[in-house]
Amino acid sequence: RETDKTKTLLDDYKGYLVSDGYAGYDDLANKGIKIQRCFAHIRRKFYDIVKVLPEELRKVSAANEMVKRIDKLFGIETEFKAKKMTPKEIYNSRQSEEYRKIVDNIYDYLHKIKTEDGTPLAAAVNYFLNCEEESKTFLLDGHIPISNNICERAIKPFAIMRRNVLFAKTENGASISGRLFTIIQTAKANGLVVDKYLEYVLEN
Repeated sequence: RETDKTKTLLDDYKGYLVSDGYAGYDDLANKGIKIQRCFAHIRRKFYDIVKVLPEELRKVSAANEMVKRIDKLFGIETEFKAKKMTPKEIYNSRQSEEYRKIVDNIYDYLHKIKTEDGTPLAAAVNYFLNCEEESKTFLLDGHIPISNNICERAIKPFAIMRRNVLFAKTENGASISGRLFTIIQTAKANGLVVDKYLEYVLEN
């Protein structure tokens, strides 16, 4: 969870970084990097409340209302991708009155939610409030996505691999599993059919 390696990798980088609310990234803002806090992580805090509520309470839930408002934003951003819009077109669309109204509705509602200390709703609201300004960075540039879902999907296999290696019987076995995993992920990254590629490697 330390960010030493991240700081080294981004030492000369000047641009944008999309991340969750982890405070370890805060120092990067002092290096000239603008941070966009991930809306998927923000949404998840509220959705975790909604998914355990009975239907009758869900209808009047502030958490559910916030999820619906954020989903509207995701819906429009999905349309941008479907239309294969350029970053400049996305930026211009984000400046439109219709788009800004959807964004403003999210933040207006955030400040109206009444919470009780120690509740899941209070935790969700405080998480959003703590990264409120950095959650608006995407409005500055059409290149910036509103979530880091692409990265989350990319690293998920590594998280699964890490858990699996914990149960290797020997260090050597874990090392071999890691090497095999590296070959598989590299094959995927290069658009190869993994099982056919492994057959070829083993046979040759």
